[in-house]
Amino acid sequence: MRTLIGWLSQVVVVTLLNLRTIRQRVASSLVAVIGIAGVVAVFVAVLSMAEGFRKTMATTGSPDTAIVMRAGADSEMVSGLSLEDTRLVADAAGVRRN
Repeated sequence: MRTLIGWLSQVVVVTLLNLRTIRQRVASSLVAVIGIAGVVAVFVAVLSMAEGFRKTMATTGSPDTAIVMRAGADSEMVSGLSLEDTRLVADAAGVRRN
């Protein structure tokens, strides 16, 4: 019983202390809240841009268009062909010309 009363009195004292110093903590709390909100806003913006870029890459393009990549490239974003290489591809047999 004694420990319960001691524990409850400590809870009351800490609560009263927190309530008395709330005015002094408003500025620092507000800075923390604004900082966290800023981080969340930047994180949401970056994720939105990434999702938009992914969706754009997945849904654009014509089904009758071929992508030619250089050897060793693992995606079209890192592939680059020289003018001579593009002429070889354009002149290859089986390539439709408009």
